[in-house]
Amino acid sequence: MSHQHTYMQIRDVVERIRIAHQRLRDALERPQPEAVDSRTRHMLAALRREEQQLEIALTRQLNRDDSSDILDTWLQYIPDAELFETLESLSFD
Repeated sequence: MSHQHTYMQIRDVVERIRIAHQRLRDALERPQPEAVDSRTRHMLAALRREEQQLEIALTRQLNRDDSSDILDTWLQYIPDAELFETLESLSFD
């Protein structure tokens, strides 16, 4: 396994997180089967609201003028292709 160092801005890391949460929220918004009990429906609705609030907060942070210095900071990391492939291949059913 190669440990080639790569760089990424904090802005890009936050954007990846935002997209992952958006995918989860989108999956939670799909119509649920009628067989789901009311307790489960309430739990899914609460999780959907929390995901929506998190996505809104991340989007606001990305768009704030006073955050640009921090968001433009470069981080050195060792990419984990397997982790990113797994995250992107997740299917929220």
